[in-house]
Amino acid sequence: MAKALRIIAYLLISPTGFIIALPLAFWLLGGLLNFSSLEQLFAALATLGIVLLVRRSAMRRRLGLLLLDLAAFGLLISPLAWRMSVVPISRFATPAVVLPGAIFLLAFAGYLFLSIWVYCLQRRSANA
Repeated sequence: MAKALRIIAYLLISPTGFIIALPLAFWLLGGLLNFSSLEQLFAALATLGIVLLVRRSAMRRRLGLLLLDLAAFGLLISPLAWRMSVVPISRFATPAVVLPGAIFLLAFAGYLFLSIWVYCLQRRSANA
């Protein structure tokens, strides 16, 4: 449930482009098909991040899974950071960006915090 919330919130972020705002899901699809462009690289990185999030994870937290989650977070943030460097930052101060973006960031940060906490508890109980 929480994984779906993070992915849906991410795909609903609608950054304003040069003309109109489109949900990030459409930008990712268009970016993957836009050959010989820097957009294609960032769309591929974000798609890889989504694939890393969707993967099946074990019930037991391992350090490798935590590192993959951190890598997925970085890959998902990269196209947004790149887009903010291309388009004026004032175009990102809309509810279509702020609300899903805040939900995505809070849900992902909470998930990472709980995962690290559970991992530390499991390590402590295994060493005891």
